[in-house]
Amino acid sequence: MTVAGRGSRAKTSFGPAKTLNPAKSFPVGHPATSRSDCGGAPSRPTIPKIGPALFDSVNCSPASGESLFYALNPSTGRSQTFATGAGLMIFFLVNAVGESYLGIQIGHYPTAAAASSGTPVAAGYGVIDVVLSGTTIQNMQPPPSWVVQDGNGGSNFGDTSISVKKTGRVLVANIVGKTAGGILGPLPAYDFCVDLIIVEASGSVNSVSIVNFDTDPSTPAQPEQFKLDGEFMDEGGIRFCANKCNGDVVLESESRNSVTCWTNKKGNTYCPDQGEADTHEATSGGGGGTSGDGGGRGGTNRTANGTNGTGKRIEPNPSWIEEHLMYIVLIATMFFLLCCVTIVVVVFRRKKRKDKESKPELSSITTPNYELTNTGKRRSTFSVRNIGNSDWELVLDPER
Repeated sequence: MTVAGRGSRAKTSFGPAKTLNPAKSFPVGHPATSRSDCGGAPSRPTIPKIGPALFDSVNCSPASGESLFYALNPSTGRSQTFATGAGLMIFFLVNAVGESYLGIQIGHYPTAAAASSGTPVAAGYGVIDVVLSGTTIQNMQPPPSWVVQDGNGGSNFGDTSISVKKTGRVLVANIVGKTAGGILGPLPAYDFCVDLIIVEASGSVNSVSIVNFDTDPSTPAQPEQFKLDGEFMDEGGIRFCANKCNGDVVLESESRNSVTCWTNKKGNTYCPDQGEADTHEATSGGGGGTSGDGGGRGGTNRTANGTNGTGKRIEPNPSWIEEHLMYIVLIATMFFLLCCVTIVVVVFRRKKRKDKESKPELSSITTPNYELTNTGKRRSTFSVRNIGNSDWELVLDPER
């Protein structure tokens, strides 16, 4: 994967794009690497498609590789994926059959010292918009979904819209001393991107960490965290894009599925480096709410481009006319044709009515014809052919 800030504003705060390797094996210290139950630890720490569930020594029930990786201990309510962590932690993993997944977690100990002392992590939350893009995403079967949902603290992973619309808003919220999070997938191996927009977060969540792993699947993975402070969280988001199959970075000139572009929640992708629309989304605050529509980090009141000052985000839609131009032209054309037809009908009807009014009606009896008799006097001849269908003519003698 390649990761960068989403849009020019976030890119400035993020710095140069980074390479992010997904986990191909369980991390160092993961319970799957040291288990003694259910047949013991595997000879290789590769993440399987299916394996015996952790913390289930009696039944050894089958569990998915992503559930094993999340390693939620039901007795403590904590994930044991990572020994330490801070704020929102974002990572990718790939199982033994090549299926990839996106993971989000909250509530890990911030330092090893805090973990060893047993100091509980404060409760916190983060509201995140997730946008999937790319032709491989659109055609995936089965479609991606939240296959792991750790809801400690009231987390909410939305409805099935992520499978249909390829976008959705999630709330990850933990309670004191516990973790929360989820894993989304399966995702393709190439030609796709994931945009994460941090809508808001509590004051206790003052950073975002993206986790990079080493590439050797034969040994437990060594996680390395890239920590992004709270100022970056205010900038609005991160974009992850899958590299080519040979590991090379996808360039904007080759594909719009690159980190130099960005995708909005309607599924439209823009590349500012090609002169297209940029994004200026940022987090603002109100009252520290948790719905994702109000409240900011730590209850502070932040306002920036892309927000309306109440905590509600405004999704940029700079190309509305461009998106609907075809419909606008079609409607205008139909309206013009309708006007033309209406004018022709009105003119034709008026002409027809005028012609009808100017044409005299024929009488059933014709006008009399006058003829001169031998005496020089006129006599009138009336045609009675139209009277009773007779062939006779009526003649009036002027002398009588």
